[in-house]
Amino acid sequence: MAVDLGERDHPARAALMAETHARPTLRALAPCTGLHEAFVNEDAAAARAWMADWCGRIGVAGPKAGAGLHVVEHAGAVWKWERHGEFCAWTVILPAGHPAAVADAPGPWPAGRPGSRIAAVRIAVQTVDTLPDQPSVDVAPGVELAGMTVCGGEATVWTGLVADAAGFVRYGLDARGLNPERLGRLVRRLFEIETYRMVAMLAFPVSRDMRADLDRLDADVRRATGGEQAGEGTPESAEAALDLLMRAARDVESLLARSDFRFGAAAAYRTLVEKRLEELREARIEGHQRLSTFLARRFSPAMDTVAATRRRLETLAERIARASTLLRTRIDLERSRNTEKLLQSVERRARLQLRLQQTVEGVSVVAISYYAWALLSKLVQGVSRPPGSPAYAWIDALLVLLVLGVVIAGRVALSRRIESEGRALDLDL
Repeated sequence: MAVDLGERDHPARAALMAETHARPTLRALAPCTGLHEAFVNEDAAAARAWMADWCGRIGVAGPKAGAGLHVVEHAGAVWKWERHGEFCAWTVILPAGHPAAVADAPGPWPAGRPGSRIAAVRIAVQTVDTLPDQPSVDVAPGVELAGMTVCGGEATVWTGLVADAAGFVRYGLDARGLNPERLGRLVRRLFEIETYRMVAMLAFPVSRDMRADLDRLDADVRRATGGEQAGEGTPESAEAALDLLMRAARDVESLLARSDFRFGAAAAYRTLVEKRLEELREARIEGHQRLSTFLARRFSPAMDTVAATRRRLETLAERIARASTLLRTRIDLERSRNTEKLLQSVERRARLQLRLQQTVEGVSVVAISYYAWALLSKLVQGVSRPPGSPAYAWIDALLVLLVLGVVIAGRVALSRRIESEGRALDLDL
């Protein structure tokens, strides 16, 4: 029911208040039969359109646009459609004597509902003066029954958790002193236990099918990190190991993306099943096992397997991340060592080059000095009188000393200038 709130209220307050009463419980007036079916269907609009079409055919108002719940009273029965996260639930409370209330009879809903049926429950509700200690539901020979008292000893519930000819899991509910509201809540809890149990179990085949991939990825990680004996296919280099880890990381991310929603939903549905079982307040009937004990034999191990697979995936992703970090560090260290060796080699070559250059410079000094002396000697010969006089010999000797001094001084000045420019360049860098 819509409520007009004040201007100072939060814009979402009305919607949040309405959510509290979004899924009302149908009253169950015993004797009656409750039928409940859940269809996995991602297209909520298609399910709503089917419900609107059916309501139009029986002459009642259909669900509003965008609605996730619709309740109809028709032909003495109460019908309800509600949309959940990934499935639609169809429930009807039939009065005694209705044709669809007969055991093994098909449900009263017409065919054509969208989606695939994942759960179907039929609950026969009776009012008794004394709670029976024997099953009030018939199952095939050899099928184990679960039976317990609930609601503080005011009702008994019996089921074999097996489907009848119409595909419904049958429950027998004997109530003593429960009003229609409490009886309706009890019926709803039983519906939800079966529905949430089956939707949670959708994760089990996913977990089972991933086992081979996880074994392969685990072996790849061991190979990449050297966890296997040498000579058994371990990578020959850190780069090859890192490449193997990158491929494993890609596959793990693909598995996580494919299963994360399913595994998360399974954990949430498991919590709901356990919560509903707790709300039943089960008490043991001598010679029979409780529903929670019955489910603990197979449902709980299946959910534990799903949870273990999810933890294994997450642990594998963490191992790959750690191993990749270690391998990258190892590769960086190897590259640093190679770079250091390369620099040392370059330094040795530079020293050899410097020595060679110094040798060449020494020879160059001699050569330049010789050619300069020769030119000046020719000049002195041209102006001296006579060319072979003793004075000429002294002048020639002095020219040798002068030329050598000038060339050596020029070389030293040039070297100092080059060193000064080199130091200035180092400071700029």
